[in-house]
Amino acid sequence: LIDTYHSPGLDVFLGQVQKKWPGAPRWFDTRVALKSKDRMESDFADYLTDDPVFGRVCDKEIDLFFDEDKWLQLCREVRAQEGQVVVVGPGALASPLRSYADCAVLTHVPRETVFLSELPNIGDDAPRSGWARYKRNFYVDWPVQNRHHFELLPSCDFLVDVNNPEQPSWVAVPDLLRAFRVASHRPFRIRSLFMPGVWGGTRLQELIPDLPEDWPNCAWGFEVVAPENTVSFKFLDTTISVAFDMLMHTEPRNVLGSKQYRRYGTFFPIRFDFLDTINGTNLSCQVHPDDAYINAHFREPFAQTETYYIMEAEPEAKVYLGLTEDTDREKFLADVARAESEAVPFEIEDHVNAWPAAPGDLFLIPPGTVHCSGSGNLVLEISATPYIYTFKIYDYLRLDLNGEPRPISYARAFEVINFERTAPMVEKELIATPREMSRGEGWARYLLADHPLLFHKIERLELSGEYLDDTGPDGVHVLCIVEGPGATVVRSEDGREQRMAYAETVIVPAGCGHYRLLPWGPSKVVKCYLK
Repeated sequence: LIDTYHSPGLDVFLGQVQKKWPGAPRWFDTRVALKSKDRMESDFADYLTDDPVFGRVCDKEIDLFFDEDKWLQLCREVRAQEGQVVVVGPGALASPLRSYADCAVLTHVPRETVFLSELPNIGDDAPRSGWARYKRNFYVDWPVQNRHHFELLPSCDFLVDVNNPEQPSWVAVPDLLRAFRVASHRPFRIRSLFMPGVWGGTRLQELIPDLPEDWPNCAWGFEVVAPENTVSFKFLDTTISVAFDMLMHTEPRNVLGSKQYRRYGTFFPIRFDFLDTINGTNLSCQVHPDDAYINAHFREPFAQTETYYIMEAEPEAKVYLGLTEDTDREKFLADVARAESEAVPFEIEDHVNAWPAAPGDLFLIPPGTVHCSGSGNLVLEISATPYIYTFKIYDYLRLDLNGEPRPISYARAFEVINFERTAPMVEKELIATPREMSRGEGWARYLLADHPLLFHKIERLELSGEYLDDTGPDGVHVLCIVEGPGATVVRSEDGREQRMAYAETVIVPAGCGHYRLLPWGPSKVVKCYLK
């Protein structure tokens, strides 16, 4: 049985398998049992909702995609067939088919591959916009498939990476699970994901040499965004890339630590990403919902709490954070509504504070706080993993890179804005003041953030010599070089190491324990860990 993850080029891969398969088995494809497109639209309505941007995360199993009568008929035909049988397609290892398996195979593909393709959703051949496809993937197709595949993985024989369907990579699952165990005890990097955007800058293009030359800019750099990133493993001459979430589902306690595992389960809660507005423009004026709102409306586990660490800034760079003291809710709402309905612009600084931004500054952005980065910044965003729940309030009447209006969610925004977050509170509580914690030969340690409204702590290590650390007390550490050439992270127990250069991020899992940081020259490292 070959249980497939919906991915571009899947039929190319299955055609190769069928062509090279010895003998003449009877082939069955589970896709014949999928629900009709109209039935799926009806059944998925509770998850996709009528909101043009947001939905609710689906908590159902893989049988959600199948017509019950067609599925039972398929199972009867498979059971009645004599001789060799091969069943392929999504859900091929679902009950009761899995009980017939002599060999169980999963196919896998990085989410990035699906995102960058124009692949229709499962069972849907209707023309859809890129966002409509992404929305259904995000809220239905991906969570349902991930839950199914991650739970099946330990009982399978092989996993196939079909990122390149013409040259797939196979690995025995026991070998992959051993690799996961090793990774959960040593420092490692995951594959970064970059994207252009209407406000994007040029600094990331200078730092990252392999970005597409035809991009007009690079807005985002997803260093650690668990649902989006992949991690690669080398097995002799074979490289396998799998979702970081798959590693998390298999080794959550070793990655997070026992205390954090009890709180977060298999969910990796820390997000590191870059926002580049150097030679770009302002982000949209925006706000994020709190825990109660995001759980009730979208079925996400916790809020999109954020911080902005300024890595680089032009002389006049700003960060917009909190409301001005004389902001009037009704006037603000009227300006926003008029901009949306009549395309009448307004000055963001009429309602939102503008603060000067300089390298090393840290701005705290609890849910409910109106904010955005201004132009001229390279921001390291250190945040909670939920990442699409940005309620745009105002976007300067601009179009996206495809010439389409960017979605504005100001009605939702005004449901969650905290109008007490004005200049005095922001200046006192949300603009960090570094506090020295300890110092030694060749290093100094500063606490940047430990606010009651944050779920994490942030430190900065200023290094010119070796620094010793330990994940034991805190659980997982996430490190990023924010100034200087870089450093090598070395596990003390066995010398396993991971290099990280400027603007690179390393995860040090709880299972690593004691480790050393060896700077290549004077360097500054931002360290984040969970409370």
